[in-house]
Amino acid sequence: MLLADGKREIIGSINLAPGSFDDRRELAIEVDDDTLVQELHDVAHQDWEHSHKLDLSDEGLLADLEKRGKAGDAGKLVLDE
Repeated sequence: MLLADGKREIIGSINLAPGSFDDRRELAIEVDDDTLVQELHDVAHQDWEHSHKLDLSDEGLLADLEKRGKAGDAGKLVLDE
């Protein structure tokens, strides 16, 4: 999601790289409805406020699974041996 100027929002899968525009079939929708733009802005702000740093090391991923009571799912991860 890209909030362009407070009046328009672009929602989609496009990365800001040449391949996304030239070689792949990516999706982007421009929204300019004031109410919807504000709602999307509010959701993004709330998500940011409730986010936290995620440790993506093998140890960090295993600890996160353990914390969530899903240690048995560790076999689904591709971890360094």
